[in-house]
Amino acid sequence: TKEKAGLIADALKERITFAEDLFTQGIYFFERPQTYDEKIVKKKWKPEAKEALLAYADRLDNERSLDPESAKSILNQTLEEKGTGMGKVMQVLRMTVSGTGSGPELMDVLAILGPQEVAERIRLAVKTIENEG
Repeated sequence: TKEKAGLIADALKERITFAEDLFTQGIYFFERPQTYDEKIVKKKWKPEAKEALLAYADRLDNERSLDPESAKSILNQTLEEKGTGMGKVMQVLRMTVSGTGSGPELMDVLAILGPQEVAERIRLAVKTIENEG
């Protein structure tokens, strides 16, 4: 939608110079990742992070929409229940939704993608990475 395009452009404004950069720098807003950053997988992909992300995906299934604040609040609640620190999952979460370890503010990305898409991307990443490992 036009509104979603505006949100994407706003999220990427510091990373793009030309209009075509919107798609190349933000491909993950339009397509699910096909690959995942190998360095992050090797360094950060741990059972604790995977379990916390799957629990987050389950909680997102119950949400109809997402804004940056609710995305963070739900994540914090999930991590607190799991006894997992934010540092153990943030980069992994970014990688599961975008395929990469960098990008605009993560909670903005999650809000733009929406709860169902984020949950599906987390599950897809878990399945893909576990099958490759």
